[in-house]
Amino acid sequence: MKNVELKHLRLIKHIVDGGSMSNATHKMFLTQSALSHMLREFEENLGVKIFARRGKKLHLTDQGNTILFHAEKVLSEFSELEKAVANFKDAKAERIKISTACYTSYHWLPAVVKLFREKTPEVMIDIVIEATQKPLSYLENGKLDIAITDSKPLVPSRYRTDFLFEDVFLLLVAKNSPYLRSEPFTAGLLNGEVLFIYEMQEDMSTAFTQFIRPNGIELAAVTKMQLTEGLIEMVAAGLGVTIMPCWMASPYLKQGKVKAIKLPGARVSRKWYAVSHKDATKEQELFIDLLQRELKHNFNSGEIVI
Repeated sequence: MKNVELKHLRLIKHIVDGGSMSNATHKMFLTQSALSHMLREFEENLGVKIFARRGKKLHLTDQGNTILFHAEKVLSEFSELEKAVANFKDAKAERIKISTACYTSYHWLPAVVKLFREKTPEVMIDIVIEATQKPLSYLENGKLDIAITDSKPLVPSRYRTDFLFEDVFLLLVAKNSPYLRSEPFTAGLLNGEVLFIYEMQEDMSTAFTQFIRPNGIELAAVTKMQLTEGLIEMVAAGLGVTIMPCWMASPYLKQGKVKAIKLPGARVSRKWYAVSHKDATKEQELFIDLLQRELKHNFNSGEIVI
């Protein structure tokens, strides 16, 4: 048997359901002459007569009844296949839920998400804002697929940890700050200074844990703010200084709003990691790979441009 197509099976079904060849034309959107030719071609391919004419009506032969039985099964299965394919298209896209340990990191996430969506448009990225600052807890509770942390966490063996990039910190000062003329610049010069930092506990602040406290700096005041723009404006006005990552300071340095000074002594930085389940999907692994490549390329060159 050769050249049996769905159109042949549909033709048999429509003739039987409609009671005549002429009624089948409305279902097949072909002329009666074209359908007669199709039926004759199908019968010749099979080597059997499917219909016998009695007067003006077509009646199934014994072989025709057998063919109709199987045709209905095939058409039914194909209909289910069409529905399944339609469901594939209409189904909700796979979603990858991510969050980070720091609000400021959302500045660089959009570029990575955009690149990921270009490669896998069928997969959506959900950024779970409420998990910010505690992404590992959400990961363990199944509310996240990828947790981005600013330190290497101790996690159970069922998780994987991938290094992303190193975040180097700078001291930002006003354009006319006397610190710019201090050679060499030492940590002690900041005694009695006003420091503007992000709204967080000092024990969680890299500026405090790695620079202010280790160097025994006695600040005049610490003012906490939520927005990067607010920190920059205060520093630009000469009201104090701030300490922030190089990548975050970069656009303001390019605009000339503030100046940067390398922090003296030991390198002040934090390392970022992506934590996920070891049985992560290939799409989740792709997102982590893009994070690594994009962030290392943009923020981990090993050089601090001031």
